[in-house]
Amino acid sequence: MDGVASAVVHKLGAATEFGSQDCSNLVWAYASLEISDARLLDAVARVVQSTTSDYSPQALSNTAWSLATLVYLNEPLLEAVSAAAVAKIQQFRAQELSSMVWAYALLRVNNEPLLDTIACQAVERKGLEYFDCQAVANTAWAF
Repeated sequence: MDGVASAVVHKLGAATEFGSQDCSNLVWAYASLEISDARLLDAVARVVQSTTSDYSPQALSNTAWSLATLVYLNEPLLEAVSAAAVAKIQQFRAQELSSMVWAYALLRVNNEPLLDTIACQAVERKGLEYFDCQAVANTAWAF
């Protein structure tokens, strides 16, 4: 995987060939395989920070979940992801909301605007009826 990471880092540094879904899928794949590569994550972080407005709610929540799973704490990146999430919060599904709050809690990042916005969304969307059991558990644990 080191060769793959090196090639990706090179491409990420050279151009904007990687879109929001590409970056999200990339970090998700590495997190799912439990492979943490600091060079790769740093390169992805640089791209993601400048393009979060292009991210869908799923891409934002998958990115946050992946960073938390890999225990990659990059506060400027997390701030950019949370700001984009707050701006698009009406579009988030319950699973995406719970994944976001779970990720920030796991990384011990207390982003009050994000947490407040997610809490308001949970209440506005008929409370816990909107969430499945896993989303309820993840959200309760995170708060």
